[in-house]
Amino acid sequence: MIFKSDASRLDSVCAYAFGSAKLRSGSLVITILFLFTFLCLLPMQIIAAAGLREKLQHNQVVLAYFSEWTIFTEGYTVADIPAERLTHLVYAFIQIVDGEVAFVDEYAAMEAPLSRDNSQSWPDGNLPQLRTLRERHPHLELLVALGGWTLSSPFSDAVLTSDSRARLARSIVRFLREHDLDGIDLDWEYPVGGGLENNITRPEDKQNYTLFIAELRRQLDRVEETNSRRYRITVASPIGEQTMQHFELKKMSRYIDWFNVMAYDYHGAWDLTTGHLAPLDGPSGANSVRKSIRAYRDAGVPAHQIVLGIPLYGRAWSGVNADNNGLRQPAQRPYAGTTEEGYITYRQLRNRVRTHSGNYREHFDSPAQAGFVFNRELDEGSFFSAETVETFELKRQFARSQGLRGLMFWSLEGEMADLQDSDSLIGRLPVLSGRRPALNASSD
Repeated sequence: MIFKSDASRLDSVCAYAFGSAKLRSGSLVITILFLFTFLCLLPMQIIAAAGLREKLQHNQVVLAYFSEWTIFTEGYTVADIPAERLTHLVYAFIQIVDGEVAFVDEYAAMEAPLSRDNSQSWPDGNLPQLRTLRERHPHLELLVALGGWTLSSPFSDAVLTSDSRARLARSIVRFLREHDLDGIDLDWEYPVGGGLENNITRPEDKQNYTLFIAELRRQLDRVEETNSRRYRITVASPIGEQTMQHFELKKMSRYIDWFNVMAYDYHGAWDLTTGHLAPLDGPSGANSVRKSIRAYRDAGVPAHQIVLGIPLYGRAWSGVNADNNGLRQPAQRPYAGTTEEGYITYRQLRNRVRTHSGNYREHFDSPAQAGFVFNRELDEGSFFSAETVETFELKRQFARSQGLRGLMFWSLEGEMADLQDSDSLIGRLPVLSGRRPALNASSD
């Protein structure tokens, strides 16, 4: 509607100017007539799209990922999404197959019924349900994430040549239009190296990724001219400076809306020494959220193109020495999580702290501005690193002070079941649309 109204206003201006020129005489009239005729024949949608992009440039973002598989593993469905507090929702994931995008689980995406008592009010399939959610919360934008940690290997081949880049871009445009989505979140982990060991990578991935994004932006801009709709491109991006060097961050920022900085997994059970999942600060030279964001700014990325990632999960270790309450101590093994080794959802950990506070002891590391939990009795000593309400508020203040575009959450199934819960993180954010009932997914 903004595109069309802006275009209509420009049509009126051109018509007025054109008519005024006809009242004059001489060679000046011919010149004015030619100039205004040329301008009025420019595609109205291009000009309107540029204006809208400028208007939207600094709007605050509250983005969260909804993982396709959690309808099966966690019983977390579209009905549980706190859309009234989000500006953007990213569906994770789709994949690259033979150079084009494809579903990972088409049944989940398009056919799985909603496992809720009120399922009769929802269509089948995650994507149709998400479109229904957007109808009920018109401020919400829906994006889809391509790739991810386990599905990034095909990227290198897919962006290798100009023809392959154009083909992949066309398939993305087709997917967005077919499923009525508002944009794509590119999640290549990672160009050149740094992802899974068996991923296909090349030294030229760095430049090819930028070339691909430029081609995708070009194709989406062309579609915007015809259907009066804005399509976003966002990029899920790394925290390690060595991995950042494999991205042309400043050049990429010309073509995308923002970077979703994955500001977590600074430590995990792949290291058999305990540490903080997402410390805001740290000793000089140590990796931290503050250091990562500074690196983006130093690379030339504007603050308004940085969205700060917040983890709704924790990393955990077992067989941990009790010295220093388990912090920075050797561990014998990853914690035996229910869905993944060394992993626990934010909700699971908060519920355990509340119900077994005598064993699950909370601590705060002031230099790192990070919280952690240590249980001396569980599995020969278990250490958990995750956000707390306190550390979340510190990061909100940090993002605001740095002028960042907003916050991103990975991923929604880890949030508390009730947004009114005092431990809820998203529940601390303002309501953007009508209120909703409490989330009703399982609590542990």
